[in-house]
Amino acid sequence: MSLSYRKRHFDSGNINNQQRRMPMSEEIEAYRVSEFCKRYVLSKATFYREVTAKRLHIIKRGRTTLILRAEAERWFQSLCQNQPQQTA
Repeated sequence: MSLSYRKRHFDSGNINNQQRRMPMSEEIEAYRVSEFCKRYVLSKATFYREVTAKRLHIIKRGRTTLILRAEAERWFQSLCQNQPQQTA
């Protein structure tokens, strides 16, 4: 990368690295299927079984499938509530 190219595109006052990156403190509002499966340690097959059983609600945005964060948390809480109590 030439110095003049770098100076025009990266060192200019128009856009800096802080503006390009999404702040880490911002919460994710929706997950893609792969992100959701990774976060909740789920296979895609199990994910789609949950959707088919209507235990998990999705949103379609074009060809992209999204799961709202609030829906993901509601789904996870329902899993925790349906677990049988373990006795010692």
